[in-house]
Amino acid sequence: MEKVLKGERTSTSIDEEVVGFEDDADNIIQQLTGGTKELDIVSIVGMPGLGKTTLATMVFTHHCIDKHFDVRAWCSISKEYNLRKVFL
Repeated sequence: MEKVLKGERTSTSIDEEVVGFEDDADNIIQQLTGGTKELDIVSIVGMPGLGKTTLATMVFTHHCIDKHFDVRAWCSISKEYNLRKVFL
């Protein structure tokens, strides 16, 4: 996957448009919006530097996600974390 950045403002104040993750983003958006109303988790995994956070940001800020969910939240979790703090 190639990642190219172009200047454009998004709703999270990131001044970039990401090119190259469209198919992956569409797949994740479909999983999040096209499934059942049950709680579900969609994981983005891979080696460092592949663009996981960039892809997650692209999905999180997508207009379909914004319209589909009443509430959205962004949470970053490192290797060592406290589950109680994450949920608080």
